Amino acid sequence: KDEDDDESHAVFTEHVQWIRANTELTLEQATKKVQRFISHGAGDVEVTSIKVPLRDPLLKSRIHVPGKGLLCEHVECFDLCNFLRMQYQRPTLSHKDWSCPVCDKLVRQTHLIFDPYFAEILENTDPSTEEVEVTPDGTWRMVQKMQKRPMDQILIDEDDDDDE
Repeated sequence: KDEDDDESHAVFTEHVQWIRANTELTLEQATKKVQRFISHGAGDVEVTSIKVPLRDPLLKSRIHVPGKGLLCEHVECFDLCNFLRMQYQRPTLSHKDWSCPVCDKLVRQTHLIFDPYFAEILENTDPSTEEVEVTPDGTWRMVQKMQKRPMDQILIDEDDDDDE
């Protein structure tokens, strides 16, 4: 590692710590926002649950520090460290040009928030879990990924007889 990498890592770490410390959203408030979104998000259609990925939409790796824009109206998060690193590496954009990688809404640097609801999910799931199912009451459960079987292990019964 060279000094520039260490320095930029320190800047991201400090920025993320600042966002966490200055986010006034409590776990209870964040849960209520999720409940409102799921209950009202589909209009007239009753939603029984939604699947929420635990992977960052930018780098496709598991989210470590969940964040979103203050004005974003979705359950999904992105990884704050990845987001900040990518924004700072794009010198042509000012901090006024950032957009949410989930919904594409404008996200000002001062409007980035840490999501305690999503952090709670991440803390209570196995690192290999890729998504959870969230219900309108705000509860969630891990989605079991179906294991794919190799084609040579799939048995096809072509026998039409019902012999036993």
